[in-house]
Amino acid sequence: MRWFKLMMMAAVMASAATLFAVPSAVAATRATQTVYVFTLHPANTAVSPNGGMMAAPGDWISVTGAGAFNPAARTVLAGGTFVHYNSSGAVVCQGIWKATGFTSFTGFGANAHGHEGGVLSLVVTHHCRTMGMTMTGIPMTITSTVNAPPGYTEGITVCDFTQPTGGTVTIRPLHR
Repeated sequence: MRWFKLMMMAAVMASAATLFAVPSAVAATRATQTVYVFTLHPANTAVSPNGGMMAAPGDWISVTGAGAFNPAARTVLAGGTFVHYNSSGAVVCQGIWKATGFTSFTGFGANAHGHEGGVLSLVVTHHCRTMGMTMTGIPMTITSTVNAPPGYTEGITVCDFTQPTGGTVTIRPLHR
């Protein structure tokens, strides 16, 4: 599992450089565009307080991953792993997730260490190995509370898992 995480992070970083590369002739006109990278560490968790199409009340999800995104270009390259547990702690579904769409990014600004706060909204696909199925069009948010106004909670939400319960999110600009 650790090998998969390291390989995923390396692939995201390498791909981000080419995915978000701007030709030098265009770079001058896009000087305000910033590419960001994020990591979810340790695993971020969220609970489903009310249930829904993907979860029963009390189910919870554990998510790891990393990615890069460009809010101005509305592009994202991200992925990781997830485990969906029922309220008793038994595994319901385990697999990998991949970002398939960028929805929005609301930034809160950076701290002295260069870490950015904000809410990143994505659309993801889950490939559940334990159930042998793929679920598409899943909304996911990633929140870093650096410089956040009151009322924000650090972590992730995924579809019916709307209450973040643990983990850390790091967002920072990708320096070229």
